[in-house]
Amino acid sequence: MKRHTIRRRLLLLFFIMAVIPVWILMVVIPLYMKEYENAQIKKYMTGLSDSYSKTLNVYLDELDRMSLLAQIDDDVMTALKLVNKTDYAQMSDRIKVVTNRALNSEFTFYLQMSREDITNVILIPIAQKKAYISSKSGNLESVDNYDYSKQEWYTQAIAANGKAVFCGPHRQDYIENGEHDSVFTVSRAVIDTDNQNILGVVCACADSTILEEFVREAESIEKDSLIAILDSKNQYIYGSSQLKDIDIAQILSQEDDIVKIQDEQYTAIKVETINSWSLLSLVSDSVLLSKIIFYFRLGFFLAVISLVLMGVVYYWYSQKITRPLMEIIRVIKEVQKNNLKAKCSIETNDEIADIEHELNKMIQRLDELVTNEYQAKLNQKNAEYEVLQAKVNPHFLYNTLATFIGLNRMGEKDKLEKAVFALRDLMRDILSEKTVVKVAEEIELIKKYLELQKLRFTDKFDIKIIVDPVAATYEIPQHLLQPIVENAVIHGIEEADHICILSILIKRMDKNGKTWVIIQISDNGVGFEVRKTKFDSRIGIKNVENRLKMYFPTAYFNISSQIGKGTDVIIKIDEEEMKNENNLGR
Repeated sequence: MKRHTIRRRLLLLFFIMAVIPVWILMVVIPLYMKEYENAQIKKYMTGLSDSYSKTLNVYLDELDRMSLLAQIDDDVMTALKLVNKTDYAQMSDRIKVVTNRALNSEFTFYLQMSREDITNVILIPIAQKKAYISSKSGNLESVDNYDYSKQEWYTQAIAANGKAVFCGPHRQDYIENGEHDSVFTVSRAVIDTDNQNILGVVCACADSTILEEFVREAESIEKDSLIAILDSKNQYIYGSSQLKDIDIAQILSQEDDIVKIQDEQYTAIKVETINSWSLLSLVSDSVLLSKIIFYFRLGFFLAVISLVLMGVVYYWYSQKITRPLMEIIRVIKEVQKNNLKAKCSIETNDEIADIEHELNKMIQRLDELVTNEYQAKLNQKNAEYEVLQAKVNPHFLYNTLATFIGLNRMGEKDKLEKAVFALRDLMRDILSEKTVVKVAEEIELIKKYLELQKLRFTDKFDIKIIVDPVAATYEIPQHLLQPIVENAVIHGIEEADHICILSILIKRMDKNGKTWVIIQISDNGVGFEVRKTKFDSRIGIKNVENRLKMYFPTAYFNISSQIGKGTDVIIKIDEEEMKNENNLGR
């Protein structure tokens, strides 16, 4: 079950009472104001676009009517039919003069009556590249041999087959000394009503400064905003230079209204006009942010004040509640570490003070009970140690005396005398009151024992002992390793028919974040089947394991053996347990 602390509950209360209102102040209100400002800008830009659309449509309608003049003017139609004939060059000069007058000056009168920004009308017969240009300032000359099929307005008019085509701003590089570098146009193919053939293309042009003024006006209203006039395919017609080389159609295909241009983020507002064009406004987020920065600052200021005040209240109240509880927990942990002298000291006058008083009484009573129980257990444990050690020593003495008997029967008097002195030293150690010895002392005892066995078996086996210097300083129960060595000699080496090696390796090894002392006693004697052998018949092995676990509860004891190959005994003891004097009863 998940633990819910008082501090966590207080923190949750703090979040509910402080963080949520702060979040509303810092995030919700500024975002709402941003959406409001966005809506206001969109509303204004929509109104501006409607105004622009109406103004532009007046021009486009007038250009449209101007392009229709060629279709309804009989003189122009007749002249177009003549110039498109293959024998026009052989016609009389009088016909050519009349024809040129009709094509050159027929639109001049209408141009004088049109709006000031409608600049000229271009008429191009389908059979030749010569263009007839009418303007308010008089006749203009086209560039000789100019290929009009490269002009977008020309090719679109041919494809539209009599319908009006709107075309965005372009340079009039086909006019000699053109007085207007950039115009937008309405073009239309002139259709022969008799046979529905295309006689030519008429193009009515208006000065693109109309679009420039509109874009400039829109940009001046919204600082750092980008404005573009788009055609029906969302292609750029005119506007801010930053948008000229950008695929606007791809930008507008995104699901949201947020676009990114040159590392700057914009909100896109697109408004359709009455004609096939539309107005795109990209309002910079920095502009919107500047408009709502006051709300952000106000929200941040109020949020900081709220957090500080609530933080002070939360800290004071949580400390008032949790500090006494933490003191109680501290004392309980001290008791868990067997420190029954720990006492609570809480300066409060509430229910927690009652808990503290009762806890101190309980610890005092527990201390009395544990002291009595500990003394009883300690006495029992010491008695068990003595019984276990008593089980080990007789086995050792029995096998040593058996060795003496063997030497006596062989008549080895010198060796027997040497063995007696070695036994004397061993008995001094055995009869000592020590219950624990250093690893180095245990190894010395084993060497004396093996010296006795070497006297008996002569060249029956060799000895190899390697001890880590640090591990040699640690303490273990006395005679912990000697019974293992004794079993290796009696049950492993004595019965073998070859020279054996008895090795003792004591080392330190780091594993899984701990340092272990590894004790390995190995022989290459006759071996045995571990699963089928009862260790009660082997000298002291069960007692060795019991004593090991009694002193070092987490120690590892394992015997592995194969018949004909020998036996390995491995003991692993946590180094920290060996350093802990409490494990050794001191």
